[in-house]
Amino acid sequence: MTKNELRTHLKAARQALSEAERQEKSMRIAEQLFCTQEWQSADTIHSYVSFRTEVATERIITRAWAEKKNVVVPIIDPTTNEMLHAEVYPETLFIPDSFGIPTPQVSPDHLYDWHKKILQNLPMCIIVPLLGFDDTCYRIGYGKGHYDRFFAGLSDNTFPRIAKIGCAFQCQCVPELPREAHDIPLDMVITEESLYRPETR
Repeated sequence: MTKNELRTHLKAARQALSEAERQEKSMRIAEQLFCTQEWQSADTIHSYVSFRTEVATERIITRAWAEKKNVVVPIIDPTTNEMLHAEVYPETLFIPDSFGIPTPQVSPDHLYDWHKKILQNLPMCIIVPLLGFDDTCYRIGYGKGHYDRFFAGLSDNTFPRIAKIGCAFQCQCVPELPREAHDIPLDMVITEESLYRPETR
């Protein structure tokens, strides 16, 4: 199966879950995440803002605020297609963008690219969206390459202090994904049933 064929298949699998199932499974995923050493030691949580049928992240973001962690979310610049980052707070207003993705309303001077101070608040967990994954923690995303470029831009000396964590439903697990030289595996993928790490394959 090609990557595009896999994306079609995996989107359908996720869409087959009812809203009630997605919410219940998202809660179980979040509770597993909160028990990890990576979450407990992190000063900053960088999390996608969930959209449509993705694993819900509202509970994750709210818990991070409750634990006095910094919360950063990605924002895609529509003119450059670049991933920028914004620190957000409980009072931050989120409004759907042109794609319907909840987007924080922040001034341009509060947006940062990856190497600016917002990503120097380490240690950090990056909660990563995905369409599919295998048990070696390689992921397939939406095909835009935002997270591939983000991870590639992180310097080697920051990697030990950054945990890249995928949140997915079990139905998004596949036996093996096609890989390219630039692909970077996640440190962990959490589903409602299991917690995957590359070294446990």
